[in-house]
Amino acid sequence: MCKPVIYLYPERETKLNVQVDPIGGFTKTIPEYPPGGWDVTAHPDGKIIDNATGITYDYLYWSGISLGQFKNDEGWVVGQHDLGSFFDEKLKRLGMNEKEINDFKEYWLGRLIDKPFYQIFFLPKNIVDALAPLKITSVKEDAVLRIIMAVKGLDQFQEMPEQRLPQIPKRKGFTVVEWGGIIVK
Repeated sequence: MCKPVIYLYPERETKLNVQVDPIGGFTKTIPEYPPGGWDVTAHPDGKIIDNATGITYDYLYWSGISLGQFKNDEGWVVGQHDLGSFFDEKLKRLGMNEKEINDFKEYWLGRLIDKPFYQIFFLPKNIVDALAPLKITSVKEDAVLRIIMAVKGLDQFQEMPEQRLPQIPKRKGFTVVEWGGIIVK
């Protein structure tokens, strides 16, 4: 999985333990992922302080090896030059805010440049939960959005049925947002 990032938005400053366990293991984490997970202090504005180092982050970053198989019989085929507006529309519908969408686009638009078209599918949350279980202790989260895109480059446009996006939990109380992607070969 490429650049899954986790944003934490508690209602008040909160000490948390955040654990993610990708079935293929980690390839990189920021901050460093210690045994037992990240111990952090999260703030309502989204700032996250690593309790081990005192360093402040906008999000927790991890990448790992994906071992899953992904159906690609629905989704969207998007022209490379239309990806920005596509992400603006779909990610907003999936519940992401403007900062999260901009961070997503900053990462992905520069990487999706090799093909004229891209087939895109958003993994259902239950699949994401199976591939990389996420556990947050100390406080129960009120809303969890896990938005992981599977993307495959195409040389030509292909028709496909549009993916039905899931009902998104309302962002209220302690909200956790995670986004990332998987490049399908």
